[in-house]
Amino acid sequence: TLDDHKMYQQFTAPKAEEYFKKFDILAVKPKAQIILQNVCAYVDCDIISFDLSERMPVQLKRPQVNQAVSRGIMFELTYSSGFKDRVSKRMMITNALQIVEATKGKNLIISSGALDAFSQRSPNDVINLGIMFGMTQDQAKRALVDNPKSVLKHAAAREIYKSTVQVLSTSDIPEEDKWKIPSSDQKRSSNGEESKKEEEEEKKEEMDVDQ
Repeated sequence: TLDDHKMYQQFTAPKAEEYFKKFDILAVKPKAQIILQNVCAYVDCDIISFDLSERMPVQLKRPQVNQAVSRGIMFELTYSSGFKDRVSKRMMITNALQIVEATKGKNLIISSGALDAFSQRSPNDVINLGIMFGMTQDQAKRALVDNPKSVLKHAAAREIYKSTVQVLSTSDIPEEDKWKIPSSDQKRSSNGEESKKEEEEEKKEEMDVDQ
């Protein structure tokens, strides 16, 4: 939880970077607008989270949210704290609607945030909760199933390379993804088209010079 700029500076210090490498997933809970802005743009984390049962301490601005989304950072919606009483439930729904609207339903994960098994909900209940938060059914399913997997991939890339670029041998690529690799015929066709385009440009330049 980052409450002020001093804590943010400590969080982003070189020594802190080495410390955070010990953790598989890094989630940040910003409590100031300038900190949220910096987290969305610069901080190398995996998740941005808020306590939905309390009034949002920051305003979610679309440009900042888009920066975080483009960097593969997920926004976490936790529900267990919102079922303590009517006030917290109403606040949770209000905050969740705001986050879903700002992200347009993208890069969201739904988790319980529960401290015991009794506060957890079934997958179908969680999907219905996501729909109540303003997501489509497909977005709610992704927030529960696909997006958490993306968090793990993002965290692995951050820990090892600090990058999402990975070099693989063609033999290591899964069969279902090998269609993405251009065949020899496609490469020759592509090279032929490029050569033809270069010849046409050269002829055009020669015509311009003659004129």
